[in-house]
Amino acid sequence: MPTLDRVLLAPTVCCRTDAVLKPGSQTRAFAAAVLAIQEGQYLAALEHSAVTEALQSSVGKPGSIKEYVMACLNASHEAREATASLHLVAAAAAFQLFLQCNITGPYLTAAEETRLAVWFQDAAPAGGSGTAGHLSPAIQSSTSSSCNGTAPGLDSGEPDGSCSVLQQHPSWAWWALRVEVTRQRMLQGRSATLQRLLRSLSGQVLDQYAGGQTPSGLQGRSRLAAAALLECALAELEYGAVRPAEELLTRANQAAGISISLTGAMGKRTVHQMDPKAQLVVTTAEHSHIANGHTNGHADGASSLSSHGSKMESSEGPEEDGDDAAWLDRCSLGEGSDGSTGPAGSSLMGVEDESDVLAAPQLTDAAGAPLQQSLASLEQALLLGWAAHVRRSRAKDELLGWQTAPYAEAVLAQQQSRAILRAAARLQQARHERRSNRTRMRALVALQQLAEAPACPQPPTHTRLRCCMLVAYPLQAALAKEMGEEFVSNGLVGQAMELFEKQELWDNLILCCQLLGKKPQAISLIHRELQSRPDDARLWCALGDLELQDDHYRMAWERSGCRSARAQRSLARAADIRKDWPKAVEHWEAALRISPLHPAGWFALGFGALKLKDFTRAVRAYTRCAQLEPENGDAWNNLAAVHLQGERWLEAYSALGEAIKLKRGSWQTWSNYALAALRTNHPHQACRGVLQVLELSKGAQIELEILTSLVAGVVAWHSQHGAHDVGATSVDASQAGLERSIEEALRAASTSATSPSTSFWAVRARFHGALGQPVSNVPFPPTANTITAGAMGPNAAQLDTSSYAPGYAPTDSNTLPKWSGFINVVNGTQLADQQCKRFPVLGPNTWELLEEAAGVISPPPGLPSNTDSVEYTFSRAAQNYQTTVRFRAHGVSPSYQLQVSPGNYTASAWRAIDYIIARAGQYGIKLIYVVADNWQQADSVINYVEWGTNGTSNNTDLFFSDSRVMQIYQNHLNYTLNRVNTITGIQYKNDPTIFAWDLLNEPRCNCHPTTLANPAALPASCQPNCTNSIATWGGSMAHFARQIDPNHQVVIGNEGFWGQNSVDKQYNPSPSNNWASYTGQNFTDQNSFANTTVAAFHYWPDLWGDNTTTFATQWFTSHINAATYLNKPLILEEMGKQYNISTCNNDACRTSLRVPFYQAAYQSFNTSYYGGGPMQGIMFWRLVNGPIQDNGDGLGVAYTDALFTGTILPNSRSALQYATSKNAANCTPTAYAPAPAVSTTSSSRNL
Repeated sequence: MPTLDRVLLAPTVCCRTDAVLKPGSQTRAFAAAVLAIQEGQYLAALEHSAVTEALQSSVGKPGSIKEYVMACLNASHEAREATASLHLVAAAAAFQLFLQCNITGPYLTAAEETRLAVWFQDAAPAGGSGTAGHLSPAIQSSTSSSCNGTAPGLDSGEPDGSCSVLQQHPSWAWWALRVEVTRQRMLQGRSATLQRLLRSLSGQVLDQYAGGQTPSGLQGRSRLAAAALLECALAELEYGAVRPAEELLTRANQAAGISISLTGAMGKRTVHQMDPKAQLVVTTAEHSHIANGHTNGHADGASSLSSHGSKMESSEGPEEDGDDAAWLDRCSLGEGSDGSTGPAGSSLMGVEDESDVLAAPQLTDAAGAPLQQSLASLEQALLLGWAAHVRRSRAKDELLGWQTAPYAEAVLAQQQSRAILRAAARLQQARHERRSNRTRMRALVALQQLAEAPACPQPPTHTRLRCCMLVAYPLQAALAKEMGEEFVSNGLVGQAMELFEKQELWDNLILCCQLLGKKPQAISLIHRELQSRPDDARLWCALGDLELQDDHYRMAWERSGCRSARAQRSLARAADIRKDWPKAVEHWEAALRISPLHPAGWFALGFGALKLKDFTRAVRAYTRCAQLEPENGDAWNNLAAVHLQGERWLEAYSALGEAIKLKRGSWQTWSNYALAALRTNHPHQACRGVLQVLELSKGAQIELEILTSLVAGVVAWHSQHGAHDVGATSVDASQAGLERSIEEALRAASTSATSPSTSFWAVRARFHGALGQPVSNVPFPPTANTITAGAMGPNAAQLDTSSYAPGYAPTDSNTLPKWSGFINVVNGTQLADQQCKRFPVLGPNTWELLEEAAGVISPPPGLPSNTDSVEYTFSRAAQNYQTTVRFRAHGVSPSYQLQVSPGNYTASAWRAIDYIIARAGQYGIKLIYVVADNWQQADSVINYVEWGTNGTSNNTDLFFSDSRVMQIYQNHLNYTLNRVNTITGIQYKNDPTIFAWDLLNEPRCNCHPTTLANPAALPASCQPNCTNSIATWGGSMAHFARQIDPNHQVVIGNEGFWGQNSVDKQYNPSPSNNWASYTGQNFTDQNSFANTTVAAFHYWPDLWGDNTTTFATQWFTSHINAATYLNKPLILEEMGKQYNISTCNNDACRTSLRVPFYQAAYQSFNTSYYGGGPMQGIMFWRLVNGPIQDNGDGLGVAYTDALFTGTILPNSRSALQYATSKNAANCTPTAYAPAPAVSTTSSSRNL
């Protein structure tokens, strides 16, 4: 390293150098200037004739880097080297003069200010952009001298690197780095341009000083590398880059030969404490690692104790020792050598430190003797660097101060230190102590002393600047602002106002005026300032804040030349207040284009995007906020919430992992974390989340769904491995640990403040049952055995549930909102009630609900014989966010028909339907009422054909074309619509419980194929030719129904195939033979009639022979596109995935087989529904009312299946919460007036 670089650089990083400037032609010109810098006479160095002449030459004071380089190239080699050296001297002197004037002091005298003005007479002061106010001219000189803060030779346009100043003086990059770090600290916000420049300069510095080849000539050269690494780490922390900073700090520790750790030690914290208590302290340990004959002795001469307290030898002379700490403290109070008191010796009127809390704990060893470590200056700077890292990387909560305090206390405990290090430690301690009432006054006094210390005459200038750039110490203006804010928090508003006006901190001044009720005075002050500075955007923004007028912000934007990010942020906040989210997003994006490193702006942009349902933009915004501010727990939490909305479970789990570190006290965050952990197969973490929710909510929140899924997993595991006691050693350790965690969560929930529901006790019983433990061991509450059914009339009764299987007792909990009136189509493709509340169609299909209601068949296997299956169906649906049930209002078995012959009905069947409708209304469930069926069930197409043709034909094509057959169906439909419910007294057409009439389930033509390999080989007589007839029939019957009943929606229960002539037939199942196109269906045509108000389709991958998720996604997407074209709501009315009941006889197998298909369906639904598309719901096939999984077809879904709890339930819940979060747009609410009841012969159920 050149001698000049060593001489100038070493004092700033507390490294001793044996380099001496030798007389010569190249050094004679600036030797005196260098000596002045070493003595702290920076202005004298700048005034040196050689420096002045160099700056006034064509080579000096360049307009650009390229101009400077070209001047170097045109000069002789000797002249180039001498000029570069003079520029280095000028830059070092000017920059340190700026630090003296704006950070360390002492202030320049009046005479010195005059000399500086004369020297810099042709340079205008830089206008501050924030807390720095008006800057000293010295920084201008420094920037100019260092080629605008960038090391010459870094410019890509340089023609030849051989003449680069960076090669002649490698410390150029380091000085330039310091200039730009200081410039960033002067700004209110982070500059992306400066960030790129700083990282470029950091790379140059690290290559030169911390790379493989370290410059020689400095003793303890690894400590020079440590200083370079530390300064680069602090530069990263300016932008919140905690991970790169941590890596650099770790490397700095290694270079300095120390390790730093937090630990515990015994000590006393207050003056009255008798016995030592455990204290959090920081310790350092040394290790030898420096090769090539160099030791790791302390380069600045400060001796150190190892972790065992042994004294280390130092090779430094006394002139390089750290300053006496007690003397530094006296100097900071303004006490001169003669005992006189300067400005900082004064204290706030009436404010005294009477705290009994020690400034630092008095540590003792095991024997009670005082314990202290002696640290060199660089080690103290490293401690403060780590404290800055902790402050950036931890949550801003009450623990943060205690986590950073040990670092400052370790520095303040030193007998020898540097002025800036001690000031930085005192500032950090004051920031911690102001949080406590016992130490608040001491913190306030400390802040005032630190703010006034630069005015003190001692210590000398060069002493103050030692290690100045090794700590992130604020500029005096920023420190004054911090002190003013502390004044305000302590009620000293008057003193704060004087300070803020002096520093031109208008935002803070306005706050003080508002606190004192002096808003008019503040407005008058801003207007007065605007008369002299009409183009000051900050003043216009301040006026906008006072008068709450957006025009002032727009004026600020115009006056700034469209460069004021503050103006756009103010406009964005004003739009936020008005809830004008499109405008808010527009202004936030404009502000972030100017100042992209503003975390709060990205957070606000994410919030606005969420309000607009723009989830892609929200993810981008919250991700950027979390990158810029990793300690922002709200940013991580909101980012996770957006991912949860889109069911991106892995991304949500990762984000929530960060959020819970920073928002430890939020049970909502832990709840989301538990859900994401469950979805990503982290059951242990899910248990942890459940326990945290219980603790933080004080037992008010029991994550029953998550517990149910966890227990289901345990049940599935034991169905394969058998039962055992919780935590048995013979069981897989992970499984045993999981079961212990689940047991702990269940136990905690059972003793919570909120009485658990019967469903919870059933889950707990199921858990113990899986372990082979008697259910009697579970401490059920005394009232858990009975539950009252809702009153339905005189015959309503208490249902005895004592014999129900675990988890299957009915419940009176209801997750559904109260819908108002009928469900209508709004905006073409959306559904909403009469108060414009969005309505998602979510729920199960049922099979023999009519027969169960009529009592002609027993309840499903596994349920007691006295179970009311209808009540059970609707109560469980209401409990699990299911809004709709689709049921067949006709017999399934030919042995029990609703219509025995045309107009001849089974009375009990009608009363059973009455009861189904009445019970659904009680629970807020909407119904899709299936009028008839294509398949050969009771009341099917074949029955109508036989009746219409007097038994002469069984060609079901006639159902859609024969006038006699169509009339019989029309008569039945007319009777249905006008029927009066014998329980409620309401005509069906006036009952809002019914959501839609499904005119016919799955219409197909005669001789239709199913999955034939070659459907075209069918006989000509069987080729379907009734496609048009099905479409015409649907249109005419829908028109007939809507004439009688305009209140309800009408659907045709199509499977959704496209016909032979349709361009969309490529989307049919098995397109290679396209059997589906021969069924007579044509989805688009058959749903094009105006009175077919809702389009429906089905999905049966196994029955259709196309069992891939690729086809599934294609099937859903094509129908969404078709519904968009039709401008109608779309419902997936049936969806079933089959499993083999013999080989796939456990829930784990069923789940792995079926979940991918259901996830594909819900993914398509979510994308459409949340994105404003036409798809409005999914209805699964089919509900199984009981613990026996199925009756033999392998298609049923029970509420306890992992498929339901893990996929159907969370998607249903999210859709329902989204639907009810705000009303449908462009919808006018109308009052619902219930139709008058019609008298009937029976007002109660009589089955």
